[in-house]
Amino acid sequence: MENCKNIYKEIKEIVKDIPEPRGIIHVGGHKGQEGIYYKGVFENILFIEPIPYCAEILRKRKYDVIEAAITEKEEIIPFYITETSDEFSSIFTGPYKTKEKIMVKSMPLSKIEPNDFNVLAIDVQGASMDVLKSSKLNYEVIIFEASKNPRYDGEQPMEKIISFVEQHGYKLIEKRKHKGSDVFDVLMKRHEKI
Repeated sequence: MENCKNIYKEIKEIVKDIPEPRGIIHVGGHKGQEGIYYKGVFENILFIEPIPYCAEILRKRKYDVIEAAITEKEEIIPFYITETSDEFSSIFTGPYKTKEKIMVKSMPLSKIEPNDFNVLAIDVQGASMDVLKSSKLNYEVIIFEASKNPRYDGEQPMEKIISFVEQHGYKLIEKRKHKGSDVFDVLMKRHEKI
């Protein structure tokens, strides 16, 4: 199904069956565009963003921010800022020309996962599997962006990521195709406790 409607605009509807939608962690927060949809739905909003100037914009917008990339290891890694738009920047090189390579702190999500968050959103340009593997996966809802056919070096295909999350007690609810590409927003909800 091709639908370019922003899945985050529907966050209130997505979490309506969660008894307490306490908080959302948004990995790859960029400049916080989705924040307007989160306010009034969640008590706690945490953006994780590795690009320093984007993290600063989030702070100026009064969001809680962790300035880091999320990977399985705690280390300093290269991060590739793209010429097209910093929204396409990633820990991986990919289809977009690199404007600048910066070094950023990375850490596993499991090091910072507070209990008062039960929704995880991931928009990390090819690194969704890296974020998920670094997590305790103790959320009620997970939303992530993935490609049917990997675009970035190191990216895992969407079906492999879905299978990984299903193995941790989640059920696929929806795959929403971005207009004109093979990129999808994938919505999964916990269906069993593991």
